[in-house]
Order: sequence, then structure tokens, then C-alpha cells
Amino acid sequence: MAFTTSKDTSANAQKESWHAPLNKPTSLSKITAAVVVIVLPFFGFFLGVQYAGAVTGLLQGF
Repeated sequence: MAFTTSKDTSANAQKESWHAPLNKPTSLSKITAAVVVIVLPFFGFFLGVQYAGAVTGLLQGF
């Protein structure tokens, strides 16, 4: 018994068309990525400065 496959069925076409928009970057995703890339290092620096100040304050008591 030979297996035959059809190249384009309506079920396969629907699956491909459903997944296609998920692979394309939108303007919202680009803006979100830009904000994260710009804001996250500044936030990390701020937390690092706060942590260093707290640790230095604790160590000065010894």
C-alpha cells in the first residue's frame, strides 16, 4: 500500500496561515524591545548603587 500525500490541503493551509502572523515582528514588539534594552541597564545600575550603599553602610560598622 503506497502512501500518497497531497501538497496543499485546506487544513494545512489554515494551520500555516494561523502561525504566519506570530512570526512577524509588530511595531509594539519592536517598541517594547527597545524600551527593555534601554531601561533595563539603567535600572540594574540603580539597584547596584543602592546595594553597594547598603553593603558599605553595613561594613562600616565593623
